[in-house]
Amino acid sequence: MDWELCSQHLISGYIPVFIRDFEKITDNYRQVVGPTVAVMVIHPDLESRMYT
Repeated sequence: MDWELCSQHLISGYIPVFIRDFEKITDNYRQVVGPTVAVMVIHPDLESRMYT
């Protein structure tokens, strides 16, 4: 899939969309399971890892 995106020059637009969607899913998960479970499941520096 990466080769296809690179060949079509879409990867630069795809990655930010993927990150935004992943952040929305993660925020929704935090709301559904509550902060106690979210702290145990989601890595504490997830946001900083997404942008490095």
